[in-house]
Amino acid sequence: MLDDRNPVTSPATGARLKRYRAHLLDREYMSGIKREEVRVKATAEVFTPDDMVMTLVKRTGLETICNPKKRILDPACGDGQFLAHILYLRLEAGFSLLTAMRRLHGIDIMEDNVDLCRDRMMCGHECNTRFREVVERNIVCADARDYHMRFDGSPAEDQLSIWDR
Repeated sequence: MLDDRNPVTSPATGARLKRYRAHLLDREYMSGIKREEVRVKATAEVFTPDDMVMTLVKRTGLETICNPKKRILDPACGDGQFLAHILYLRLEAGFSLLTAMRRLHGIDIMEDNVDLCRDRMMCGHECNTRFREVVERNIVCADARDYHMRFDGSPAEDQLSIWDR
């Protein structure tokens, strides 16, 4: 049952939806971390600009993105550029923040990117323990080529990869 007083479990509308949009989408390109040329070369770390993200998201289709049974994975999530756009589209479609985030998953090999992505997905609700647990479970620091893809909080190194089965 949704609680209209709880911003995490009730659909976002009006001013709250506007605040979420600002938090998720109104960001400077590749902001938040100083990225030295050496780091960019070592990690191939180049983020996708907004216009390209929207083109690719639209190509995927709203019927897929806004299907509550579909899981969406960004295996190189960086600061959450794709996930933020998808989360916002789900919020616009009437999902609660918690429901919208439950089936969004991101992996990145850089811990500082994971921290930025988690902060971005939290939408200012860091104090909500239940929501924070979902975000921390769904956005992980790991190598997507080796990660077990369970998103259950278990360490990546403790289990076989899906590729080893």
